[in-house]
Amino acid sequence: MVCDDSCDRRRFVPDSENRRQLECLRLASELTQLANSTPNADLKARFLRMAEVWSHQADQSPSGEPLFPDLN
Repeated sequence: MVCDDSCDRRRFVPDSENRRQLECLRLASELTQLANSTPNADLKARFLRMAEVWSHQADQSPSGEPLFPDLN
């Protein structure tokens, strides 16, 4: 596997931050699955909006700053 600079930078993210990112991505994934499984258009839209918020949170530090500004 070829690893670019972003792999090296991610290695230095603290474990607690990695866990937070994974939890955000897990929630986004579950919400996307819920959106795909519901026939209700309003619920689908709401689930997808919530998934987008959690995906965005995964890319941010707890203070709201981008984790990797040069990659965003």
